[in-house]
Amino acid sequence: MKDKVIHISEVLKIMNAALMNNSTVSFKAWKVGNGDDDPERGMIKAYDHVYVTSHSRTGTYITLDPLAENKKYKYRRVSEALICEFMDKKVIW
Repeated sequence: MKDKVIHISEVLKIMNAALMNNSTVSFKAWKVGNGDDDPERGMIKAYDHVYVTSHSRTGTYITLDPLAENKKYKYRRVSEALICEFMDKKVIW
């Protein structure tokens, strides 16, 4: 089971290294949604082969998906607390 999990501290190290090295990462994160009537609220969103472009002091990463067809979805904001799977491993705290 040890190979199938990763601690959040290790996830953050890898995300920050990807930011510095301009490399891609893949992960899944919970979607909070824009309100109670948001159909995607509570769903898990996959971020495959995205670039990490910035990290804020509040724990938010901004990712770039170069293959996104819609400009609206090219840059996405993700809270590090909502990452539930990283590189095919379950994230534990």
